[in-house]
Amino acid sequence: MSQHRLNIDHSKCDQCQACINDCPVDAIGVSDDKIVLSRPEDCMACSLCETVCPQSCISMIPGS
Repeated sequence: MSQHRLNIDHSKCDQCQACINDCPVDAIGVSDDKIVLSRPEDCMACSLCETVCPQSCISMIPGS
């Protein structure tokens, strides 16, 4: 199974963690003080993280 990636513009991200709080499978986390897709194998590519991000700094890159 291919894995999904998040493209996160860290220059826009204010660490509000809305994406972390709303991820239904807890696939997003913090590493080195940055929001990351910490469990890509669990990501469902639902794009909820993109939708809830108030800074519009997240885009989903589906696996192929």
